Amino acid sequence: MEEREPHIANVRLTVDGMDCGGCERNIEFALATVEGVVRSKADHTARSLELSFDPSVTSEAEIRRVIEEIGYRVSS
Repeated sequence: MEEREPHIANVRLTVDGMDCGGCERNIEFALATVEGVVRSKADHTARSLELSFDPSVTSEAEIRRVIEEIGYRVSS
């Protein structure tokens, strides 16, 4: 049976409540524990989060939940 490479979704989210590099690291660290997240890069000056994840393993809703659980707000 041929093994298929997973589909990776790339999204950019607006995250409110980040005001320093420590906030960026908090978000990136929290997302590193989420199975299926391949890459995340937070930027507090742009209030943005760029991430790549495997949607067959996790969802954007789960990613938003993790971010909000640690005290930040994700806007649509």
